[in-house]
Amino acid sequence: MRPVSIRLDEAPVEMLTELSDKISASAQTVINVFTYLRRGTITELKGRFKATEIRAMAEAYKNFKPSWQIMSSSLAIIETIVAAEKYKTLISTQGCYVDDLIAKVKPLTSAQALILQLELISFWNHPTPEIKTLIKALS
Repeated sequence: MRPVSIRLDEAPVEMLTELSDKISASAQTVINVFTYLRRGTITELKGRFKATEIRAMAEAYKNFKPSWQIMSSSLAIIETIVAAEKYKTLISTQGCYVDDLIAKVKPLTSAQALILQLELISFWNHPTPEIKTLIKALS
């Protein structure tokens, strides 16, 4: 094991105490579960979107500030897509149809919606984001 020290806001700490009164044990459990959930969910997402759609969503999530409390809803992705098209035509510029993309996003489960957004946000947090890598991971 590798010791790690982190600071947490009060709300996540309260949620961790629902699992155990030992915060570090709860945090370790959540991290373990999340890493496997992420991998499994990415596998579920594979093949759902075309390369152009992944590129369009990536552009929509550039400089995005996450609100984790609502991001487990596909409606959060839809709102971001609609706004990206309305204000900057980011979706159609990539050769995508907004309605087709929304139709693919709408049935996503909460885990799929959250992980998809995490991947799009994480893509831009990488020091040298490579769109080919993101497309390969999700298509």
